[in-house]
Amino acid sequence: MFINTLTDLAIILQSALNVSVSGTLESISEAVIALVEEQKETEKKLEEMEMETETDHDNLLDEMSELKSVYNQKIETLLDKVEKKTGKRFNSRGDVILETVTTSEPANPTGKSIGLKPAYGRDYRSKKLALKAFEAGDDFIITDITHQYSGKPVNREQLKADGYTQVSIRYFKNRRQVITVID
Repeated sequence: MFINTLTDLAIILQSALNVSVSGTLESISEAVIALVEEQKETEKKLEEMEMETETDHDNLLDEMSELKSVYNQKIETLLDKVEKKTGKRFNSRGDVILETVTTSEPANPTGKSIGLKPAYGRDYRSKKLALKAFEAGDDFIITDITHQYSGKPVNREQLKADGYTQVSIRYFKNRRQVITVID
């Protein structure tokens, strides 16, 4: 659409601005200048609002990050307290991920202790089955990383011959453990 006359421009401005514009060139140019200035002010306000929004967004993200960190620390503290009281380790959803069960009095403090897990891909669903397999002489993997044969299979008789008095056996997908004394 082309504007052919000043009168056409005056009509367009009048309808756009809802103001009366006389047909003189000076009044039309003043209206155009006013419209351009108003547009520039509106653009400045929009830019300021965008900058404020970005700043507010960044501040909110920082606050959320800090709150999440504090929340996670509180959860870990509570989970540690629950573990000390119950002997069970939970994840943040409340699932038991580790349960420690002692079957008898621990051996004297000077006795040797070692950690084990089922060998050859076996797994035991209960404490009773894990202890039964250990007593039957099945092989278990040494999980104590300070032991010279860590990761190697061993059975009850070999441990007893080496002077071990206490073992910690993992079972139920290595989520639970039972501590027992070697007789």
